[in-house]
Amino acid sequence: MNRIESGLRRILGDRARFDSSEIEKYMHDASYLQPERPLAVVFPKSTAEVSRVLRFCNGNGIAMTVRGGGTSLTGACIPAKGGIVMSMERLKRILEINTEDQYAVVQSDVVINDLNKRLGRLGYFYPPDPGSSSVASVGGTIATNAGGLRGVMYGSTKRWVLGVEAVMADGTVIETGSRTMKLSRGYDLTSLLVGSEGTLAVITKAILRIEPSHEKTGSIVAYYRSMGPACEMLYSLRRSNLPVVTAEFMDRKSVGYMGGSLGIDVAHSAKYMIFIGILSSTSSLASDMRLASVLVKRSKPISSRATISPEEVAGEYLSRKELHDIMAEEVGSRGLGIIIGYVVVPLSKLALAVRDIERMCALSRLGSAMFGHIGEGNIHLNVFADLGRSRDVAYATRMLRELGRIAIRHGGSVSAEHGIGLEKKQLLKDELAALRSPKELVLMKDIKKAFDPNGILNPGKIFD
Repeated sequence: MNRIESGLRRILGDRARFDSSEIEKYMHDASYLQPERPLAVVFPKSTAEVSRVLRFCNGNGIAMTVRGGGTSLTGACIPAKGGIVMSMERLKRILEINTEDQYAVVQSDVVINDLNKRLGRLGYFYPPDPGSSSVASVGGTIATNAGGLRGVMYGSTKRWVLGVEAVMADGTVIETGSRTMKLSRGYDLTSLLVGSEGTLAVITKAILRIEPSHEKTGSIVAYYRSMGPACEMLYSLRRSNLPVVTAEFMDRKSVGYMGGSLGIDVAHSAKYMIFIGILSSTSSLASDMRLASVLVKRSKPISSRATISPEEVAGEYLSRKELHDIMAEEVGSRGLGIIIGYVVVPLSKLALAVRDIERMCALSRLGSAMFGHIGEGNIHLNVFADLGRSRDVAYATRMLRELGRIAIRHGGSVSAEHGIGLEKKQLLKDELAALRSPKELVLMKDIKKAFDPNGILNPGKIFD
């Protein structure tokens, strides 16, 4: 037994695993990127144990990669420098729910859907809603500042985190934020840790804002020949101040994958499907839906339909959330995988950006499909490639690089959600160069050094 194995076993006993088959389960995430095999995977079950493991790793110069639900699409939670993977799966407790002050305190590996099931029994919910919410953890979504289908109304995760408990590289435990809705107490370390991808500290607990559940929902599905009128329709919905919670778009190929679960028959001339969700009260839903339907029809879609049936609305919403998985299963049956890129542009530039992306894809030898959160200008491009062929992977990688450049040209960003990870490091440099703000990267590295002087936490992510 070597020094590392004996040290970790002293801290965790048999919750420090060194068997290759056990390690293999925790090496990969939902991305196509390849890890460097770690020495071990460890399973702390308390903040104190996380602290002891980090103190040991820091003292011995051992890299540490933290893992939640493993749903990252950028390689954010795979070991890039070997070392040790820390799985947070034993920290799953919901510690407190306070409906008077509207917050919940949870450990980092609580799954989003599990939290919402518990909150739902009390008439509350936690708004961030990534597509992977059935497996995504609170800690992982905080680490990547995850978005989701309810982003039009509720924004991304950072708006809903009041504070965190986190362990620094040297084992020091810090508590940021508070249980109050307002706080002005010097530098906002909570916001700094949101989106830091495990490079600054290990989040072990979070204080989250929660909201009362809405009474009623309705949805509208509309089909368009081009993206311009769909964007105009969205401007109208915004100006009307209607309670739009979801605004999604799918190109024709994406609708084809989704159609089986919804029984959708798309008109031959339709290129895009738009899905609009409305959250309202029992007394206001009918009038809100009437106005929304009028505004949609003014944009002259090929066709549209509205429903307030809870079953139909839930089915449409679930099908959109599961679209990536449906697509992955279908292309997987052909021996292909999905390499996904996601960017964001101002809504006023969305139609132009989609046009440029479609031109790029038309020249590509790889298949692709596009969908995204139209209400936030967030585009997901899914490239279908043989992940076992380095030539395919390299070609798809070049497509994602061009996708990022398109977003930058239209005043957007290379990453709207999921973070930078391993995949977008060069794109981050490209964006900062376009903004003439390379100093930002220098400041990020200085912050990293202040939190983690020995560079053990998730090394190789965001920047080298």
